Amino acid sequence: MPSKTEALLKAFSEMNIDMLEFLIEDSKVYHDADKETILRKLGELFAEFKRDGDTALIPYAGKCISDDCTNKGCKGFSFSGNETKNHVDFIIEEIGEDLEDFCHCSSFKTDEPIEEGQYVFFDVYEDERADFKPSFQYLSNSQVCEKAINELLKEKINYVNKEDYSYWLKKYEEHYSKIGLPFTFYGKYKSFNDIYSRLKDVSQYSEHEKECEKAVRDYHLFVTEKEETLINWLLTYSTLEEKLGLMMIDYFEDDEEVKTGFVKLMRNHNLLIAVEDYKHALAFKNIFDEHYWPLLEKYSTITDEESCKLDTESEDYKGYTSLEYHLKKRGII
Repeated sequence: MPSKTEALLKAFSEMNIDMLEFLIEDSKVYHDADKETILRKLGELFAEFKRDGDTALIPYAGKCISDDCTNKGCKGFSFSGNETKNHVDFIIEEIGEDLEDFCHCSSFKTDEPIEEGQYVFFDVYEDERADFKPSFQYLSNSQVCEKAINELLKEKINYVNKEDYSYWLKKYEEHYSKIGLPFTFYGKYKSFNDIYSRLKDVSQYSEHEKECEKAVRDYHLFVTEKEETLINWLLTYSTLEEKLGLMMIDYFEDDEEVKTGFVKLMRNHNLLIAVEDYKHALAFKNIFDEHYWPLLEKYSTITDEESCKLDTESEDYKGYTSLEYHLKKRGII
């Protein structure tokens, strides 16, 4: 008959919550949390792996190597997604054949080298701990957080436009400022903060809609077959492109999703924002990226091999992705 630790490995590998419910004892605290909480947290963890396409987690033995942790040298397993290679690492404490406890490890090394994807964070927040005693202030703040989240996430799938969430952001601006840094310690705070910060971030891109509309109009009016006109347009609006930063990667990377008219704000919430509010920014970014990178490659004054050797603080390194830098270096402008 397999030990509880062996059964735990099987349950983790299969991402089987029902098996874990049987293995985890009602009276014990695991990872500082009671049974109900730890099962919920593990369910969320498994859902994250499954969303990315993993159907199993492969266990690899290893140990904690942190110099700042009391678990240094303790044994455990890195659970790696069979498709993504993303991994979450746990120290497992056992007495005899019984599972005593397990906790995540952020400084884990497997006994044998393995292919690693992204590290998947897992933790129990202060307000999820079995011994947590909520203060009046915490209860008051978390109640507002829950109320705010429920206003947005009313349905199974929630469609919102900028007008909807601009009002919501303004309404809860003071509360967002009030809870400040503690959100990192409290799960109830973090859920609210994650949604608020993402909406605040994406809404800032829409502030450049008029400027983007003008840029697209100028492109169609003034850019001709002469490369010089295209370069002038790119240089004129390079500052605008910098303002838009990682907009495409963070929110509008999936072309098929964009075509539906709504994109998901966050992977773990069914809150979808209207693409219409960013149509000019998207049109501008698509045109800019289509032309900028080929021209940068064409006029680059440095090879990829040379760029790898550059001092990251040097002017050459800072100018590596600047078309203007390379054109000036060539004496073209």
